[in-house]
Amino acid sequence: MDESQWLSRKIQEELSKQQEALQGDYRNLVKQEEELLFQRQKRWQGEESNES
Repeated sequence: MDESQWLSRKIQEELSKQQEALQGDYRNLVKQEEELLFQRQKRWQGEESNES
């Protein structure tokens, strides 16, 4: 394997690792967003029942 192929493979491996990390970050952000929306909905429902 020549140097350019080796470098190409190493770069591809690094890009794959970065993509996996970004996908993990994305999943965590989606979970956080869902939790915030759930908490907001509970708060709104609590305010509505207090007004009734």
